[in-house]
Amino acid sequence: MTALEVFWRATGTPTVLDTIFMTWSDEMLIMLGGALILAGIAAVHYVRQILE
Repeated sequence: MTALEVFWRATGTPTVLDTIFMTWSDEMLIMLGGALILAGIAAVHYVRQILE
């Protein structure tokens, strides 16, 4: 853990990810994960086209 993580845990302040996971529904998190996977695939495809 970094010093910042230790500080956040010690103060009890929720991090941005903690807040997202507490407030977003499971469906929203699944859609976010799917969108990130598709964006990753598109980025890899784009880079491979450039390198060819």
